[in-house]
Amino acid sequence: MADSLLGHLSELATPQVLDQISKMTGVDTNLLSQGLGAAGATTMGSMANSAGSADGLSSLMDMVTKAGDTAESGGGGGLLDSILGGGDTNPLVGSLMNSVLGGSGATSSSGITDSLMGSGINAISGTLSKTLGFNVAPMMGMVAPVLLGLVTKATKGGNLDANGLKDMLVSQNTAFLDDPANADTAKLVKSALDAEFEAISKALNFDSKPADPTQLEKEFQALAKKLKPYKEFLQVQGE
Repeated sequence: MADSLLGHLSELATPQVLDQISKMTGVDTNLLSQGLGAAGATTMGSMANSAGSADGLSSLMDMVTKAGDTAESGGGGGLLDSILGGGDTNPLVGSLMNSVLGGSGATSSSGITDSLMGSGINAISGTLSKTLGFNVAPMMGMVAPVLLGLVTKATKGGNLDANGLKDMLVSQNTAFLDDPANADTAKLVKSALDAEFEAISKALNFDSKPADPTQLEKEFQALAKKLKPYKEFLQVQGE
């Protein structure tokens, strides 16, 4: 696991970093370690699911390309720089600070998390929080940008195209879920992703119609992209 995306994420969560984050959040370091592990695995699972559709994969590749271009131009503002070749702050701490200080925009912690997880983020956070016994939402906002940075670094380092990105995410996600050592976390991840699927499915019913019809179309397209890989997965399972 050391050479995997989640392995690199785990390496960032040193005892010193966990202690620092614990002081910032008030969450015990042992619980933090569990929360970070679950948040990381769930985020990667969501990304792997998104990569299962052409639209989802295109969106992911676009985010990875923009993140790499931003880092190369020196315009990352520190959030992704610490992962992609610069910055002195630990990426996890930097991501949490960006969230706490109210960073905004597409390259902020909240912006990246929303782009990766979409409308299912609240369902995911709620499921993880209920099982782990503390609010995991800040962990999701902290992990998502860091994982995007690690994915970007691996994609650039391996000179991967879109299909290579998809293969990396799907294979690593499958390897993690199938490893008996990760059985408890894998069960939690699957529950969280099921909750995400249910939330997106309900959102597609549009119980509350936006006042602007063009906004309705935009929301439908965004949600449909996120839902498509789940539909394809269920179709394969039913064959």
